[in-house]
Amino acid sequence: PFPLPAGICATMGVRELLDKARTHHDPDIRFMAIRELIKLLDGMETIDSNLQQPVRSSLLQLLKDSNSDVQTNAVKLLGTVVRKIENKQVIALVSGLVVALVEDKTKDKKKLQLQREQFQTAIKKSVKELRVDDGKEAGGQMVEILTKHLISREVSLQLICMDLLKDIVSRFGKDVGLHHKVLLSRLQDKLANNEVEDIPIRAANTLGALARFLNDDLFKSLMNFLMTKIEQKTGDNVTYINAVGVVSREVGFRVGEYLEKLMPLLQKCCSVKVLREQVDTEDEKKMGIRVRLWEACLLAFESFLRGCPDKMTKYTSDLLELFVEAMKYDPNLTGDDEENGEPMEAEDNWGDGDGGDDDWGAEDGGDGWGDA
Repeated sequence: PFPLPAGICATMGVRELLDKARTHHDPDIRFMAIRELIKLLDGMETIDSNLQQPVRSSLLQLLKDSNSDVQTNAVKLLGTVVRKIENKQVIALVSGLVVALVEDKTKDKKKLQLQREQFQTAIKKSVKELRVDDGKEAGGQMVEILTKHLISREVSLQLICMDLLKDIVSRFGKDVGLHHKVLLSRLQDKLANNEVEDIPIRAANTLGALARFLNDDLFKSLMNFLMTKIEQKTGDNVTYINAVGVVSREVGFRVGEYLEKLMPLLQKCCSVKVLREQVDTEDEKKMGIRVRLWEACLLAFESFLRGCPDKMTKYTSDLLELFVEAMKYDPNLTGDDEENGEPMEAEDNWGDGDGGDDDWGAEDGGDGWGDA
């Protein structure tokens, strides 16, 4: 018999490997089938049009495999596939991934969380590997679906959605401009959440990524929103001041235009006079809140100095005095202790980098304010 053309052999090979990966009872065989499939597809410039839909459907199934190694290999396969299928299949694939994430109805909470984490990883991989030309439609589809689910009652799902939105906006922010207004509004709402600390932190970090791509009108509305909230002097001041700092670290040159109003607002919360008057006059609980506020202001000042140094010249002498005064403050040393000559013992934590929850500036891979 005559040998089959190479293209037909490759197509038959893909179908056979897909079948093994989906249906074989042995997870080792499923794992190996996916590995061989990746090698086969890597050798193709594009995946045959007759194979694209079966490959896409199989991927969604493999990401739910009961074996974690098979799932991990499926994520690697996804990275290959999104680069080699046509635009409409890419859109269908990434939309399917996001829908599988947000509409998972698994009742077992532990299993549900594991599956969501798996799809979160898969979506991150697809965002990284997407062709630039697919960003507008595929990225737009993902942003639209994820933004809708920011109002979910499930905190864990909200956090995952914001984490993914940050990745998508960071790469395709300019291409998803149609969704900026709605996304901005939802993220501003998330800043007001004072029940779960991680939500406003992640919302601010996503806002920072989005701020790089907002048009002038939307950026102005964001800054006016933040300044109004700071001016109201509510218990959420720290959240909004930190958000200003995050935005400034991303687009300091744009924040510079608002310093005339911003700086007086922050200096009312954190100045040499305020530090000296309030260090010894508040109870421990109020003092804890006050220290967080000071820390937020100091981080914001730092971001202004780095992001728009030319606009900060007239404030530098006041800030230098403030920084020196702040360096003298020790929360473990009260005024009474100083007078009695009995300072409280405190560990020397300088530079130990323990990455604790209160280490806002730590680069520990978590969700601190301004986490990149």
